[in-house]
Amino acid sequence: MALKSGIVGLPNVGKSTLFNALTSRSEERSVG
Repeated sequence: MALKSGIVGLPNVGKSTLFNALTSRSEERSVG
């Protein structure tokens, strides 16, 4: 089962960090 999610908000407020923490991935990903 695939999980699709999105994080919306203003730029540069830590969405990438939050996204990385939620996905628990070792590689870093920038979500904008």
